[in-house]
Amino acid sequence: MLSRALVGDAGEPDLVIVVGDGSTLPPNLVWELAYAEIVFVDIAFGELCAAHVATAIDEFSLRHRRFGGVDE
Repeated sequence: MLSRALVGDAGEPDLVIVVGDGSTLPPNLVWELAYAEIVFVDIAFGELCAAHVATAIDEFSLRHRRFGGVDE
């Protein structure tokens, strides 16, 4: 019930954009991000715009997702 309240019908996120200092993760629900790709944008939240989101999506599209697996 908590999961549905947090993410709705969309399910677990594939991409999480963290705004601010790239050296720390947000303290909330880090375990929920186990299989999400995290992109850090070093700006203040109020400065986030569509161009930053587009750049994060571009970076996400270049990543090789292994979902915890290891390349042999």
